[in-house]
Amino acid sequence: MQENLNNEISVTLSYNKKQQVMQSEVKETSGFLRNSKMVQALLVSMVFFLIEFILVHYHELWGDEVHAWEIVRCSHSFSELLYNTRYEGHPQMWFLILFFLQKFTVNYFSMQVVHVFIAACAVFVFCFFSTFGLWQNILFCAGYFFSYEYSIISRNYSVELVFLFLCAGIYTKYRGKYLGLLSVLFFLLFQTNVFAIIIGVPFFIYIVWNSWEANKANGKRFILPTFIILAGIIVAALTAFPPADSAFSTWTFKPDAHHIMYVLSTVFTTYFPMPLLNSHFWSTNTLDHFPHHSFIEAILSLVILSLAVMLFRNNKKILLLFCIGTIGEALFIYVKYYGYIRHHGHLFLLFVLCYWLYCSDSSVIKDKISGIVSRCFVILILIVQVVASCCANTLDVKYTFSNNIPVAQYIHKNGLDSLPLLGDGDFMASGVAGILDHDMYYMRPEKWGKFILPDQNWGPFINFSEQDLLSEVSKVLNEKKTDLVLVLTYPFKDYRAMGWTQIETFENSVIGEDYYLYRVKYIPQTPEYLNHAAEMLIAKNNFSGAMKLLNKAIQIKPGYGEAYMNLADCYNNGLTNYDKALACIDSAIKYSPKDYKVVFDKGAILYNAGHKNEGISFFKEALKLNPQNINAYLTLAECYTALKDYDNAIVYLKMGLKIDPENKDIQDKIAKCNKDKGNK
Repeated sequence: MQENLNNEISVTLSYNKKQQVMQSEVKETSGFLRNSKMVQALLVSMVFFLIEFILVHYHELWGDEVHAWEIVRCSHSFSELLYNTRYEGHPQMWFLILFFLQKFTVNYFSMQVVHVFIAACAVFVFCFFSTFGLWQNILFCAGYFFSYEYSIISRNYSVELVFLFLCAGIYTKYRGKYLGLLSVLFFLLFQTNVFAIIIGVPFFIYIVWNSWEANKANGKRFILPTFIILAGIIVAALTAFPPADSAFSTWTFKPDAHHIMYVLSTVFTTYFPMPLLNSHFWSTNTLDHFPHHSFIEAILSLVILSLAVMLFRNNKKILLLFCIGTIGEALFIYVKYYGYIRHHGHLFLLFVLCYWLYCSDSSVIKDKISGIVSRCFVILILIVQVVASCCANTLDVKYTFSNNIPVAQYIHKNGLDSLPLLGDGDFMASGVAGILDHDMYYMRPEKWGKFILPDQNWGPFINFSEQDLLSEVSKVLNEKKTDLVLVLTYPFKDYRAMGWTQIETFENSVIGEDYYLYRVKYIPQTPEYLNHAAEMLIAKNNFSGAMKLLNKAIQIKPGYGEAYMNLADCYNNGLTNYDKALACIDSAIKYSPKDYKVVFDKGAILYNAGHKNEGISFFKEALKLNPQNINAYLTLAECYTALKDYDNAIVYLKMGLKIDPENKDIQDKIAKCNKDKGNK
């Protein structure tokens, strides 16, 4: 019996020992899995950073990226930063990051490196917290938005990803815990951009809803987090809502079937971003070449939304989050700002969030249909996203994304930044000023600066003619009394006639930020110079612009007969004000009585005013001053033909033919006059 008892004790001890070993192994396994997840996340994010760090070297900053950098660079205090960003329509998070970065360096490439690092942090958070497998994580992170739009292009969206993924990760890992920490993260999320608020608010409500159902007894714990969330929305609204004179202050509430279709089509173009394989790939889709492509994309968008609803239908809260978020994003795009693929990408980002929440919820019964959608539909999306990312990054490396940096480098290398810079195409030209960190004169709003404020005095809201351009150039030339450099976003065809020199052209950028550089030589504005410039405008029928220059020439040189003659031409041919034309031509004759062109022009004015015989007499006077002027013979012949005096018409035509015997036009006119004379 004692032996049996000893055996039982031995078995019990052995069993307990095995249990301890098994528990130890479970702990070790779970610890290994946690460590393995972290190692995987670190490896993926490090590889991501290295690849993106290499790729971002080939990305030329475009206007939006430079604009944010230069606004911060010109802000020497937080209050000045708030003032300079008042028209931006974004909360302050990205600007604050750049503000602190510029305490250490003013090299704009540092912004790109920091942005790639932030994107890599978002990748780490996603891979560490998500419930997806390694390969699925890699596909998500190698997709178009993760590895191109929100990493290579330095804007405020990568910061949004970090906070959004932290919120999703902490919630899915700890469920109802750490609401205070989550509310702070949501507060920070709301300071990134408006789209983050549209996604974040229903997401926080989803978290509170689930937490309330899990523990209804302690309702007070929701008060402080809710207060923090409301404070985040208010702070974001106060810093992002632009003044009334903002260029983007309009709202569109009128129903429009075409506009609704365009907005709906953005679902397809963001879930399946398939850029055109050419130098203008950005914000394009392969279907854009098809007729009625927006209608096709809208139909495909409905199919995508239907599949998403089928996927989430077993979890009504996630389905509601997806629907509210999608409708919210679409409404903002419709009523406020249609935007580009970087804005529409939040529709896809919302889907990623909802899919993450859906896969992490073990209580959801996943049926056969949702399984098929998850395996086929989601994998197809991820594959297309990865292919789109590869295409976009390859094309970004191959083609110049923007010519801001090449133009700025050219100007600096050739010492042209020592001259005043004038720009038109305000926002684009400001990108060059920002890279150079050099003031530029923006001709439309008539302001100097390193960046442009998108108010209603911004370029697109100002009618700006060629004469306005010439006037602004002339004004700055007179003020600075030195040569200047024109940075235009379009070619100026008559630069040779104006005496300008075309320095260089920069074309074929991905985004269309192309530039044409001209050097305008400073010449003191003599009456002769003004008269010549006016003649160029008269040739283009720009009579009002020419008259301004001519009046200025006469003001400088009151006895300038040629300027009076050209002014008379403006009144005669442009404004048909014959009384003023005659007054001007009389002044021209007073100062240039022997100039046959002046005398001839008076004949033309009198003839046009109905004084035909007086006009003919002045044409004859012009002939006496210059008998070789064949144009006077032809004009006299036309006058006599109009009066049906064919004999005199033939006389003057024959006199003209003596000067130019081979002139077929005169020969034809003589034949016609003889014919008309015979039919008379």
